[in-house]
Order: sequence, then C-alpha cells, then structure tokens
Amino acid sequence: MLTKKIAVLFSGSGSNLEAILKKVHNQIFNGVKIEVCLCICNKPGAFGIERAKKFGLETTIIESAKFKNREEFDAVLVEQILKSGADLTVLAGFMRILTPVFTAQIKAINLHPSILPLFKG
Repeated sequence: MLTKKIAVLFSGSGSNLEAILKKVHNQIFNGVKIEVCLCICNKPGAFGIERAKKFGLETTIIESAKFKNREEFDAVLVEQILKSGADLTVLAGFMRILTPVFTAQIKAINLHPSILPLFKG
C-alpha cells in the first residue's frame, strides 16, 4: 500500500493538528495511507504538544527566538522536514513568516491563511 507522509507545523493550541490527527492520520483514502510523520512547534509550552502526545507522537521543538534570523530558523525546519521524508507539510496555525529558504524547498499548504503580520488570526 502506498503511504503519504505529512509534517505538521504549529505554534499554539494545536486544534488544527488534532483535527488532522483525528481525521487523516493512519487513515486510508483511495488506497493511500496518510501518516503524520513529524510534528514541529516553535513554542515549547504550546498545548498542541500535549495533543500530539495523545496520538503517540512526539513534537520537535525548534524555538525561533534562538536563531539570529528567519533564514537560519527556516534552514533548520527544512533539514528536519527533509529528514522525516514528508511528502507534504501542513502549516496548521504556524505563526511564522517563512522565507524562500523554506518555500523554495518544501511543498506546503497553509490551513491558517492570513495576511501576516497584519492579521495574525
């Protein structure tokens, strides 16, 4: 059976993460199994980390504040996503503006579309 892997990035409560985990993680659609293979959060105290644990998933914490600039942070994100083998990255309430370091290398969709930084949702 074909498996498609998803990385999920979030920053806060993880409500969108939990919806993804409930509805598609380890489910089969048209003969394709969907697996959330990586959860990344930039906030070490985010409640979404606990939501991921309920599904047996550990969250990789990459604190953006520990990097000199956005590009360095994005390079670490890209490294982790590529290492995971994710076919698609879902930005599920990930409250970061991403640079071309990320967008040129990672296939992603944003579940929390807004005009950042004007409308943070």
